[in-house]
Amino acid sequence: MGGSPGPCRALGIAPRGCLSDLPQIASIEPWPLAARLATSPSWTPWTLVSARVGDAEEFASQLQADLSSLSENPVKIVPVGSARDLVEASREAAPVIITLLESFDGAQWRRIDTHRSRLLREQPAVVVLEESALSQVAENAPSFWSWLSGSVWQAAKPISPSR
Repeated sequence: MGGSPGPCRALGIAPRGCLSDLPQIASIEPWPLAARLATSPSWTPWTLVSARVGDAEEFASQLQADLSSLSENPVKIVPVGSARDLVEASREAAPVIITLLESFDGAQWRRIDTHRSRLLREQPAVVVLEESALSQVAENAPSFWSWLSGSVWQAAKPISPSR
């Protein structure tokens, strides 16, 4: 494929925080994501959803409701504040939606990458984070990022039915 480097790399700027060098990410609403998670077995149970500032909680809450309606198991939302918390949350036996209380720095994502075998699970796990954190994951946790192939989405606001 080759192609030209993204605008940040073309300018010689390190990719940290430069989303323009990440591949295009499709948007998805909570319901279609829930349906995909509930009905499509995947080689990786991990999914990452990037949301605009202020939209992550609403997306996670709607996804929880939608996935719960399709799942035999209860679906939890687990807020995490550190790499250790993320590993703990991944131990949940049922489907889990993980929200980051704050953006992890590069060291936290490198720690997650190093200990990714502790994240192995059978049920779906969705990490909902702010858009600004996406490049941190790609840059600092390349092995974890590789698990997410085809499972990285941009949160789309659900279209409200007209009344």
